[in-house]
Amino acid sequence: MEKQNYNVNVSIRIRPVVQRELENNSFTQCLATKNKKVYINKNNKPIIFSSSLENSSDIDIYSYDEVFDQDST
Repeated sequence: MEKQNYNVNVSIRIRPVVQRELENNSFTQCLATKNKKVYINKNNKPIIFSSSLENSSDIDIYSYDEVFDQDST
């Protein structure tokens, strides 16, 4: 069987939080989308986004081929 190479691109769109999620506090806050990375606030506590968050234990960082934020059309 011949070996095949596949290239997969992964894109993500961050949608706005809906009213029901706000009322139930059942959402995870996306802090920012920058340089094809998504910064997620793990604790949903107020945080001011800055470059120093790259090493914070309160933040998860995910990288994608393309990132579209809440304001993308």
